[in-house]
Amino acid sequence: MRGRTLVIYGKNPYLYPPSSFPQDFVYSLVSWHSMPETYGPLFVAIESIPAYLFPGSLTGERIVMKLLTLLFYLIGVLFFYKICRKHYPDYAARLTALFALNPLSIVRSLIDGHNDIIMTSFMIGAVYYFLNLKYSRCFIFLAFAFAIKFPALLLFPILFVHLFFKQLKHGFWSAIRGCSLQLAVLALSLFFLFVPLWAGFDTFKAVFAIFLWLNPHSIPYLFYLGFSKLGIAVNLIDISVISKGFLVIGYCSVIRHLIFKRSDSVRFLSRIIFLAYWILYVSLTGLPESHYLIWILPWFFLSFWPQQGLILFFYLLIDAICFHRRFNFIFLAAFVAYMSITLLQLMLKKPMPRPKGTC
Repeated sequence: MRGRTLVIYGKNPYLYPPSSFPQDFVYSLVSWHSMPETYGPLFVAIESIPAYLFPGSLTGERIVMKLLTLLFYLIGVLFFYKICRKHYPDYAARLTALFALNPLSIVRSLIDGHNDIIMTSFMIGAVYYFLNLKYSRCFIFLAFAFAIKFPALLLFPILFVHLFFKQLKHGFWSAIRGCSLQLAVLALSLFFLFVPLWAGFDTFKAVFAIFLWLNPHSIPYLFYLGFSKLGIAVNLIDISVISKGFLVIGYCSVIRHLIFKRSDSVRFLSRIIFLAYWILYVSLTGLPESHYLIWILPWFFLSFWPQQGLILFFYLLIDAICFHRRFNFIFLAAFVAYMSITLLQLMLKKPMPRPKGTC
């Protein structure tokens, strides 16, 4: 609907929510009628393409949007494979298969139409270029990720801190110059991405509203329900503040770990990114919104955690729990196939690969 707001009605979706156009034939299918655009301007441009090509066909719009999502899905898989091929060559094909064929990613992205895989694909591309020392391309891709969905913001400090300490080997001022240059690249990229639809604070107004709101599907909200069942009066605002505090403290701890335990291994960087987005997921959302786990998935496989097979098994159970109300034979077949691949990985009992290359 937000794409139609721009293409059909010529209005800025950050200023005009769907409720401004109740006569539109897709209005009844839209959630959050009174909410302006919550995603970045690059995604507005992407979702405008189906509306431009098929302004009067819901089926046409859906098909084009799914094809675009598939395209970005494949781009993310390609970048992921390139990272694995360079740093884990003996595991590249299997890791890529586990990432690309995950039922949750496929269903949530290609069937449900969530845009998390698009943001994640740009993030994978950014890390790929970072690992290959092509920093300007890295931060351009990072700007693309942020212009799709704003949680990409968490990757900004991680890569800048990592870049600073890499450049520090050549001297303090060399590190300052290197980071300043890439900060300028990032800022210019964001400027050109945001300026066409810039609406001042209203550009981020809906996102701030969602961030401050306590999601009823979130893990913190479960604590609120638990206290209520026990007859303990707890203010929702207090729970919301505590959850945001947990996010800030947890993320700062991850950055601290990056600074004091820094390493040039791909595994280390992947674990840092994994932990940052896992903390975000636990703080703000929960199982019913499992599509947010797509943010975590590529870094999980590149991290090679101890007992990774066991963790992945529970991840698969999360898949099943999230879709128990809509289980069908297609998803069941995908789940069984994916579980079989995972169990085969465990049965092979391959030794843990040593990190190869630098980041």
